[in-house]
Amino acid sequence: MVDDLRPVFAVEYSLSQNATHILSLRAMVANNRKNVLRAMRSDYVPIGLFNSREDAERFDLEFRPTLDEQAQREFKNRNWSHISQILTELLAKYSNLDTDEE
Repeated sequence: MVDDLRPVFAVEYSLSQNATHILSLRAMVANNRKNVLRAMRSDYVPIGLFNSREDAERFDLEFRPTLDEQAQREFKNRNWSHISQILTELLAKYSNLDTDEE
């Protein structure tokens, strides 16, 4: 295991709960390991990585209203392309970590 990771924070999103939360990368991995050990399902997935909790919170504060407004419409027809576009734009604005698709 890596012991000297700089603090990195993840914003995770749940499709089923239409909600986000912020965890340190270390806490996210620990939580996922607990879920595996307990055979607990979770659909929270990381949607952005940030060098500080403040950056993650700024992103989340702007993403949530968009999510609340758009997700209700998009959830009904399962067309998530608009949400994905907004997510990409906000990540470019707030994330200082490389999160480009490979």
